[in-house]
Amino acid sequence: MAVQRKSQKNAPGEKKPVSWVKIVAVGFVILVVVMCVLSFCNFSNFFREYNITTPSGNEIVFDRDHVAVYFATNTEGQTVFSNFPKDENDQGAVFSVYADVNSDISEDDFASFSIKVGDESVPYRITAAERNAIAKAIVGKNYGDISGVGLEDASDIREYKAADLEAAGCDMSALKKGDVVPMVFTYTDENGAEKKYARCGVVTEVADDLSSATLNFGSDSVIVLVAGKYTS
Repeated sequence: MAVQRKSQKNAPGEKKPVSWVKIVAVGFVILVVVMCVLSFCNFSNFFREYNITTPSGNEIVFDRDHVAVYFATNTEGQTVFSNFPKDENDQGAVFSVYADVNSDISEDDFASFSIKVGDESVPYRITAAERNAIAKAIVGKNYGDISGVGLEDASDIREYKAADLEAAGCDMSALKKGDVVPMVFTYTDENGAEKKYARCGVVTEVADDLSSATLNFGSDSVIVLVAGKYTS
């Protein structure tokens, strides 16, 4: 797998218009999930451990508030990453973010989440663009609100040979457009150390002869639930 340095920008690709139809559709699915989550999770008890409150009434998120959120990133109409609780036994790990209508974060986040790729647990990369979208989306929202925001020109298109995909655990004979595939990358951190991260890509094309496939690792929208507010 080619090394990708932390400062490397997204791979070149044609600009794609934001599909609000996809965003609304995905948003509806996430909304249903959130309604179920809120029905069986005791958030107030869970958040107390992390110095997070769940404001009542119509309290809104102000610029620079320190907020805990659940979010999901979507690519090509597919949800590729989510920290929403999966069931009544999983309260999920919240994401810490400062609300900022002018957010201009330049660093990716490799520390907040990990996913299983095969038998390995690998840090999941939340891009700077995703972090900025979340920070901007929550300003002015009520606690408990869910909202979607589109990311423009966020494609990260990469072509893989069949051998690379099979080494990552893919069955080329079964791989099809729309499949979500986790892949492991390496990058060099600010201290010069080589480290790993994972991203989930959506298959956009499979060669007719199954010799290669193209994946998009960018996000075209983010769905955010404003879960609580940090008290310290």
